[in-house]
Amino acid sequence: QTNAKSPDRRGNAARGVIENRKLQLIKSRYAFWEREPEYKLWDAMFLCVDLEPPSELDGKPLTRIVRAMGQTLAREVPYTEVGRDDKNPAEAYFKVSDLRLWAERTERRAIMPVLFPEDRKAAETDNRPDPSEWAALSHDTKLLKAVRWAIATWWEGKDPLQGPTKELVVEKLQALHRLTKNEAEAVDLVTRPDSRRRSAPEVPTKERSNRKA
Repeated sequence: QTNAKSPDRRGNAARGVIENRKLQLIKSRYAFWEREPEYKLWDAMFLCVDLEPPSELDGKPLTRIVRAMGQTLAREVPYTEVGRDDKNPAEAYFKVSDLRLWAERTERRAIMPVLFPEDRKAAETDNRPDPSEWAALSHDTKLLKAVRWAIATWWEGKDPLQGPTKELVVEKLQALHRLTKNEAEAVDLVTRPDSRRRSAPEVPTKERSNRKA
């Protein structure tokens, strides 16, 4: 039965899954998951932040980004409830086709590679060694690693118009690279294409003079 309830009630089947648990997070296994036509909520909320859904829990609480993604999916993406009876609660299942449409509509395509294997294959084809002098330098820091990762993930050889928003980049960097908000915003600032960077409009000289007066 497809869920068509109001937004306040649509997450009922999902809320039982989104709770504090301990788990080990690893990168998503693309080859396995891209063969599946649909994901249950527990799997989808990890895959949509590019993490492998854990099969065993070790007591570690869900990270904020995973919890938030589960709540967003339950609120914004159509799903089907399966398995409801007197003993077992219903599970929410999401079609991959619906998740793809939602990711494109909300400008999340660039940060959800598991949903878009065609993008990953194109990136792998263009993944040539970096001939720049920077690549040959031995000096490295946590932020430099994050900068290189952000460039390779979202911008190198890709259409800037398809890139993620600043908020999504900051959230991903905080979750996967353990950066503070200020550090993540700095990485976004130096890697974001000029055409996608937000800036205050230039005030004409005459207008500035009038303001001072």
